[in-house]
Amino acid sequence: MLPVEAATARIDRDLAAAAAARGWWYISPLMQDWITTDNYAAVIDTGIGRYHPTTLGHRYLAERLAAAVGALTR
Repeated sequence: MLPVEAATARIDRDLAAAAAARGWWYISPLMQDWITTDNYAAVIDTGIGRYHPTTLGHRYLAERLAAAVGALTR
């Protein structure tokens, strides 16, 4: 997993645990390594004060999410 703030990683783990305890689906881009060292620069806008998905990053993440939801609902 790429370095993320400790609070972000904790939130992701907490959400995953809460979902599992309830038998709910949970899709974690962090745990599933959707953002890697190879695609980080294309997916994340690292401009000053930003650190959010680029336009291409939004598309990529949406496609990954749609595929993950599709796999869960089959």
